[in-house]
Amino acid sequence: MKPKIKILLLAALSLAAGKSYSQCISGNCEDGYGVYVDANNNRYSGFFKNGMYNGSGTLIYYGGDVYSGNFADDEFSGKGTYIWGEDGQRYFGHWEHGIRQGIGTAFLDDGTSSTDIWNDDEIYEEEVSEGCLNGDCKNGYGVAIFEDGSIYEGYWENGYFGGQGIYSDADGSRYEGEFLRGDFNGFGTLTSPDGTQKAGLWEKDRYIGELNVNNVEGCVSGDCDNGYGVMVYEDHSVYFGEFKNGQSHGDGVYYTPEGDRYEGSFEDDKVSGFVKIEFNESGNVYIGNFLDGSANGYGALIDNKGGSIWYGQFKDNDFTGEGVEYDIKTGKKVSGVFREGELVREIPERDLTLMYGDKNGFGMRLTETGLYSGEMKNGVPEGNGFLSCYSGWTITGVFHNGAANGKGTLENASTGVRYIGEIKNNAADGKGTMFNSDGTSLTGTFAHGELAEEKAENQNVAKPEVSWTTPQMINTETTDAKQKIKLCVSSKTPITEVVVTVNGQPQIKKAISRGFTVVTSDCEHSFEYEITLSPGKNTIEASVKNDGGTANAAARYITLNKSDAVSTQKRIALIIGNAAYQHITPLNNSANDARLMSKTLSALGFEVMSFTDLDRKSMTEKIYDFGDKLKEQNAVGLFYYAGHGLQVNGVNYLVPVTASVKREQEVDDECVSIDKVLGQLEYAGNDLNIIILDACRNNPFASVSRSASGDGGLAQMNAPKGTFVAYATAPGKTASDGTGQNGLYTESLAKAIMHPGDKIEDVFKNVRNEVYNASKAMGAEQIPWENSSIFGDFYFIKK
Repeated sequence: MKPKIKILLLAALSLAAGKSYSQCISGNCEDGYGVYVDANNNRYSGFFKNGMYNGSGTLIYYGGDVYSGNFADDEFSGKGTYIWGEDGQRYFGHWEHGIRQGIGTAFLDDGTSSTDIWNDDEIYEEEVSEGCLNGDCKNGYGVAIFEDGSIYEGYWENGYFGGQGIYSDADGSRYEGEFLRGDFNGFGTLTSPDGTQKAGLWEKDRYIGELNVNNVEGCVSGDCDNGYGVMVYEDHSVYFGEFKNGQSHGDGVYYTPEGDRYEGSFEDDKVSGFVKIEFNESGNVYIGNFLDGSANGYGALIDNKGGSIWYGQFKDNDFTGEGVEYDIKTGKKVSGVFREGELVREIPERDLTLMYGDKNGFGMRLTETGLYSGEMKNGVPEGNGFLSCYSGWTITGVFHNGAANGKGTLENASTGVRYIGEIKNNAADGKGTMFNSDGTSLTGTFAHGELAEEKAENQNVAKPEVSWTTPQMINTETTDAKQKIKLCVSSKTPITEVVVTVNGQPQIKKAISRGFTVVTSDCEHSFEYEITLSPGKNTIEASVKNDGGTANAAARYITLNKSDAVSTQKRIALIIGNAAYQHITPLNNSANDARLMSKTLSALGFEVMSFTDLDRKSMTEKIYDFGDKLKEQNAVGLFYYAGHGLQVNGVNYLVPVTASVKREQEVDDECVSIDKVLGQLEYAGNDLNIIILDACRNNPFASVSRSASGDGGLAQMNAPKGTFVAYATAPGKTASDGTGQNGLYTESLAKAIMHPGDKIEDVFKNVRNEVYNASKAMGAEQIPWENSSIFGDFYFIKK
């Protein structure tokens, strides 16, 4: 049975009612950003077009309800959130013509939530096997459900997912971002069922990696003319968001080269409207209105280092007008009229001009805690209200003496934590329930935001308390499948049951009929058991029970790494040797080196994919095929490349034989970033990968790139977990192409890996010694270099 979903009283259908009797109190309420109050004292702040609400905005109803999201011609349209002021229930999802339509989630006042498909403002109850549920699933915006239970909501092009959309797979994973012909393509985020995320650029369902703004410029993803896109500017700043006529316009996020972050409303390539700015160097945060690229209007500046908050009126980035300076540590306030941050005339806070509303009725104002909207008395929050805190928390409930005091709801959208119950001075205090993002909850008596006494199943008996003695760390790694665990337990009554699960399956489930084993004075009682791990990451959970209820220990995660088992796994190698360059100096031996490595690795039992003289498209496809094979067979991977290589701004590139680079900006278009290889290895999710780069010849494009290493050589890169990276020479240095049939490095390597009983580290140490001695004898020092993050032992040949 579905939980009860709150019915929406569609005041939204008459948003524009009484406009002729209302007023625009600031900004541009015709075609731009403005603040508007209608005849019913409902307040809208956001974008306008042709005198109507169009674009992103927030509508605060006189009664306390709030809608924040997208509008079209005075109606809710697109993504948006509606909050009921009386109890804090909310709905987040898609809207059309002012009603819920498509996929949406309702968060109820009992802490539960329900995600459903909505049709004409009602939950779609009919059984759907497959097909387009509503909208246009050919060329437009639509929602479709598929036979396996997966759902897609977003834009379509010629019957394929095309543009921005959300794909919810039946396995619990979720991708939100850009699509092309049904594939993840562009910028997007994939969230796995366990909550892990991959955010960045995708190509044909394959994860390419995070966006490197130092090596690209222009529109790198999506529609940067009239739609949603990602734009990298000449100064390496980047904007993610909505565009109109080729300019940032609508909701978006902008990062400066210095690391400052602007999130909010944009208009004609300027921040305009309500915005949150996080300043990287100072740590300061500004939350408030922006007009013409500057802080203008009401806002708050939080000085996290200095411990002060200024809230009130700003003009051209200065704290000028009526406002308050608040000392966070002491609680001291200075209120009055300020000019450029200096107090000019002191005025009691209660006499300051409010942002909007009635001092003895419904209004909106800034406080030392955040932005409040609701009932007030003498300018102070009093009665039912809603507080959006600078810290990211929101509070809905009863306010008294300027703070939430009474029953209400606390919520942090970024962490997913939600509290329902008694509140005192804006914190959980009294009886209530805290709902965590992982689905667990705590019910009991809270004090100052912390659980003071948990409610027990037997009201006369307290639950036990349980913690870990071993393992103490949340995340640990081991090569031993058998592990000892210890639980520290405190209980005033006998423990009746102990359960330990590994990856959701009980390994220990014991009914306890006797007393406890006393271990130390620090731990009242303890239980010790042995568990068995599976290869990879294991989730360990434990619970203990007495007559008062069950207590759960926070989960522990133990990763079982293979010791030398990887030496007997399936092995796959991708060998590429580029020599016959068409536009730059050809190389004598790189193709021969690739053939030598192919022959050697085949003799060691590797499945070898060997190619020479590839163009960029072919190189990319072979790398993708390599990643697919590794993922399918969970094999050890070895990538070997011989040929021209270079680095630009610290990023390493492999050079196809067709590359023709006239300017630095073309490197990313003409060459293949090593990040593409690393992305495929991460996509494969296998245990061990080896990367060997005999690509440290002189930079063939030094004359056209100041950022490329003029002396040749590749940049140092950190080896991802489970990866061994080897260079023919040290980072930033060059290696000889050789004077015989093979290069010095590859020739030495091919001999060294045939020696039985040597660990991989010893193999490359032997190569380093031989190459160094031989090169020194020839009058040039070449020192091979490695970087490793592997945990177990790997042997090319075991004794």
